[in-house]
Amino acid sequence: MRVLPLGERGLLIEIGDVLDPAINAQVRALAHRLAGMPGVEEVVPALRSVLVVVDPLAADPGLIAEKAEAALPALRGAVAEGGRRVEVPVLYGGEAGPDLEEVAAAAGLSVAQAARMHAEGEYTVYMLGFRPGFPYLGVLPEPLRVPRLASPRARVPAGSIGVADALSGIYPLTSPGGWRLIGRTPLSIYDPTAADPILLRPGDRVRFSPIDAATFADPSPPGPLPVPSRPAF
Repeated sequence: MRVLPLGERGLLIEIGDVLDPAINAQVRALAHRLAGMPGVEEVVPALRSVLVVVDPLAADPGLIAEKAEAALPALRGAVAEGGRRVEVPVLYGGEAGPDLEEVAAAAGLSVAQAARMHAEGEYTVYMLGFRPGFPYLGVLPEPLRVPRLASPRARVPAGSIGVADALSGIYPLTSPGGWRLIGRTPLSIYDPTAADPILLRPGDRVRFSPIDAATFADPSPPGPLPVPSRPAF
């Protein structure tokens, strides 16, 4: 473990240097442990590290680092608390997943076999990032692991299911993106007008459920953003 300062308000606590389910479980467990410390304003778990945002006038960064180091041995082998099971319907292939055929060919599988392999697994939300509510889901079966596109697409539709290396992800908004697209879900995973706009959280477990074109409906675009009660950046 190592602790790196990030400006005057942040500490980055690195637990490992590889993508590993056990390391990520320790990350989430440590984030849960540190969240209640005095002066800690926010804790953000990532794939292999924890960002701790502190109030520099109320927090003791040295004490936070000491508590993290003391807690880590007890967290090895631990399963992070919480987590829900969420089913995500997916229309695989075709216009919804224009890269599925290429992913399947690289794996030596048919399109149907590749879609079934992706849907048979249960994936843990390792972290959120890139876009609001974008989940990094791991880990993919070995045959489906492919690199990102050499040139990102300028427009990826909201709800698109992508794969990149050992991870799968869901695009919450229409945006540029470089992951290989294998399907699309009608489920909205980010609604800025909702009281809780983010559907998936680190530690949640996701299963993909194949659907056909007849039952697929495009996600409704979000409505106008509410007028904030105070200035917001």
